[in-house]
Amino acid sequence: MATYNVVRTKHATLLATVVDTVNLSGSFGFVRVVNRSALGSVFVRVDGTDPVVSADETFSVDNNSEKEIPIPNTAAIQVRLVCSAAAAYSVEGIGN
Repeated sequence: MATYNVVRTKHATLLATVVDTVNLSGSFGFVRVVNRSALGSVFVRVDGTDPVVSADETFSVDNNSEKEIPIPNTAAIQVRLVCSAAAAYSVEGIGN
């Protein structure tokens, strides 16, 4: 499990079935997750819980696509991601 602390953006690669955590220190209303891989969907949670591949209550970002996810009203913005295969991704804080 890799943990990254950034202000607005992070670009990295997931290892298969290993959860990455991206902590954003800026103030944002949404997070954009970009799946830059052709191998599978990236599953995302923004509520402090580890995502599970294909599980309920996760956001799915299909291969070679992106999704904007609303951030819950919490003090910290924590984005957790997982994929069944290695996948390049980007996380970007957007809006207020």
